[in-house]
Amino acid sequence: MSDPLGKLDDLISVLKGERDERRRHKRVKALKRTRIHFGDPSKTMRCFVADLSPTGARLRPADAPKLPDNFELELEHDLFLQCNVQYRGDEEVGVSFEIPAASR
Repeated sequence: MSDPLGKLDDLISVLKGERDERRRHKRVKALKRTRIHFGDPSKTMRCFVADLSPTGARLRPADAPKLPDNFELELEHDLFLQCNVQYRGDEEVGVSFEIPAASR
């Protein structure tokens, strides 16, 4: 059974503006225009990277509801990262990056 007092403490922290940061790495604002690739090479979607960390990002894709759970994010012309959706909103998604163990 979950701890209701712990959840209440979390909610109060959020309401007070004291966000409970659970990420391993702090994200930085990016506001970068980029592309998402999924399916065959012709399937792409415009996207803004709102913030970025070494392990994930918050993205604002052109059509968030149509975005698959796994895709490739083109950050630079020579930097492509495999992404897994961790949360999904109406206009944005949070993703984690699939980074090979040797690269971490």
